[in-house]
Amino acid sequence: MSFYMDMSSLLNTFKTKLTVYPIEKSKGNWVNGIWEENEVKPLKVEEPFIPNSRNSFLYSSVILIENEAGKISEYNATWISKGDYCINTTVEHNNKKYIVKYIKDLSDYSNVHIYYLEGQS
Repeated sequence: MSFYMDMSSLLNTFKTKLTVYPIEKSKGNWVNGIWEENEVKPLKVEEPFIPNSRNSFLYSSVILIENEAGKISEYNATWISKGDYCINTTVEHNNKKYIVKYIKDLSDYSNVHIYYLEGQS
Protein backbone atom coordinates (compact mmCIF):
# COMPACT_ATOMS: atom_id res chain seq x y z
CA MET A 1 0.00 0.00 0.00
CA SER A 2 1.49 3.33 -1.01
CA PHE A 3 1.25 6.46 1.10
CA TYR A 4 -0.84 9.36 -0.20
CA MET A 5 -1.98 12.48 1.65
CA ASP A 6 -4.85 14.52 0.23
CA MET A 7 -4.19 18.14 1.19
CA SER A 8 -7.53 19.56 -0.08
CA SER A 9 -8.88 20.33 3.41
CA LEU A 10 -5.66 22.18 4.32
CA LEU A 11 -5.86 24.20 1.10
CA ASN A 12 -9.50 25.11 1.80
CA THR A 13 -8.88 26.01 5.44
CA PHE A 14 -5.99 28.41 4.82
CA LYS A 15 -6.83 29.73 1.36
CA THR A 16 -6.31 33.31 0.29
CA LYS A 17 -6.93 35.02 -3.05
CA LEU A 18 -4.00 34.97 -5.45
CA THR A 19 -3.41 35.84 -9.09
CA VAL A 20 -0.99 33.54 -10.88
CA TYR A 21 0.76 34.54 -14.11
CA PRO A 22 1.97 31.13 -15.30
CA ILE A 23 4.80 30.52 -17.72
CA GLU A 24 4.03 27.83 -20.26
CA LYS A 25 6.97 25.63 -21.14
CA SER A 26 8.06 26.12 -24.76
CA LYS A 27 4.87 27.92 -25.74
CA GLY A 28 5.86 30.61 -28.16
CA ASN A 29 7.03 31.44 -31.64
CA TRP A 30 10.10 32.75 -33.41
CA VAL A 31 9.38 36.21 -34.81
CA ASN A 32 12.16 37.81 -36.88
CA GLY A 33 14.74 35.67 -35.11
CA ILE A 34 13.47 36.51 -31.61
CA TRP A 35 11.62 34.01 -29.41
CA GLU A 36 8.34 35.50 -28.17
CA GLU A 37 6.38 33.75 -25.44
CA ASN A 38 2.68 33.29 -26.03
CA GLU A 39 0.61 35.50 -23.77
CA VAL A 40 -0.90 33.48 -20.95
CA LYS A 41 -3.99 34.73 -19.16
CA PRO A 42 -3.67 35.20 -15.40
CA LEU A 43 -5.36 32.62 -13.20
CA LYS A 44 -7.36 33.47 -10.09
CA VAL A 45 -6.80 30.84 -7.39
CA GLU A 46 -7.50 30.52 -3.67
CA GLU A 47 -4.66 28.66 -1.97
CA PRO A 48 -2.44 29.06 1.12
CA PHE A 49 0.16 31.83 0.85
CA ILE A 50 2.52 32.54 3.74
CA PRO A 51 4.51 35.79 3.58
CA ASN A 52 7.66 35.48 5.69
CA SER A 53 9.14 38.21 7.80
CA ARG A 54 11.68 38.40 10.57
CA ASN A 55 8.75 38.74 13.00
CA SER A 56 7.10 35.55 11.78
CA PHE A 57 7.42 32.34 13.80
CA LEU A 58 7.96 30.55 10.47
CA TYR A 59 10.99 32.65 9.56
CA SER A 60 13.75 30.34 10.70
CA SER A 61 12.12 27.09 9.59
CA VAL A 62 10.64 27.98 6.22
CA ILE A 63 12.63 30.48 4.23
CA LEU A 64 16.16 29.17 4.50
CA ILE A 65 16.67 26.37 1.99
CA GLU A 66 19.96 24.65 1.29
CA ASN A 67 20.15 23.31 -2.24
CA GLU A 68 22.16 20.36 -3.51
CA ALA A 69 25.23 22.53 -4.10
CA GLY A 70 25.23 23.77 -0.51
CA LYS A 71 24.00 27.27 -1.33
CA ILE A 72 21.57 28.67 1.22
CA SER A 73 18.78 30.82 -0.22
CA GLU A 74 16.32 33.09 1.55
CA TYR A 75 12.73 33.38 0.35
CA ASN A 76 10.08 36.00 1.08
CA ALA A 77 7.00 33.77 0.87
CA THR A 78 5.77 30.20 0.66
CA TRP A 79 2.81 29.11 -1.46
CA ILE A 80 1.12 25.70 -1.32
CA SER A 81 -0.71 24.82 -4.53
CA LYS A 82 -2.38 21.97 -6.39
CA GLY A 83 -1.11 23.56 -9.61
CA ASP A 84 2.05 22.53 -11.44
CA TYR A 85 3.89 25.75 -12.30
CA CYS A 86 7.42 26.60 -13.50
CA ILE A 87 10.30 28.50 -11.95
CA ASN A 88 9.86 32.28 -12.60
CA THR A 89 6.05 32.10 -12.49
CA THR A 90 4.71 35.36 -11.02
CA VAL A 91 2.22 35.28 -8.13
CA GLU A 92 0.36 38.36 -6.90
CA HIS A 93 -0.85 38.61 -3.31
CA ASN A 94 -2.32 41.82 -1.84
CA ASN A 95 -1.04 43.86 -4.82
CA LYS A 96 2.55 42.65 -4.31
CA LYS A 97 4.22 40.41 -6.86
CA TYR A 98 6.44 37.46 -6.07
CA ILE A 99 8.49 35.20 -8.34
CA VAL A 100 8.75 31.42 -7.90
CA LYS A 101 12.44 30.61 -7.31
CA TYR A 102 12.34 27.08 -5.86
CA ILE A 103 9.82 24.25 -6.06
CA LYS A 104 9.34 21.26 -3.79
CA ASP A 105 7.34 18.68 -5.76
CA LEU A 106 5.28 16.55 -3.40
CA SER A 107 3.12 15.00 -6.13
CA ASP A 108 4.52 11.49 -5.59
CA TYR A 109 2.64 11.21 -2.30
CA SER A 110 0.34 14.24 -2.15
CA ASN A 111 -1.69 16.54 -4.37
CA VAL A 112 0.38 19.69 -3.80
CA HIS A 113 3.59 21.48 -4.70
CA ILE A 114 5.32 23.90 -2.35
CA TYR A 115 6.66 27.01 -4.02
CA TYR A 116 9.24 29.32 -2.45
CA LEU A 117 9.06 32.90 -3.69
CA GLU A 118 11.11 36.07 -3.75
CA GLY A 119 9.47 39.48 -3.68
CA GLN A 120 9.62 41.46 -6.90
CA SER A 121 10.85 45.05 -6.72
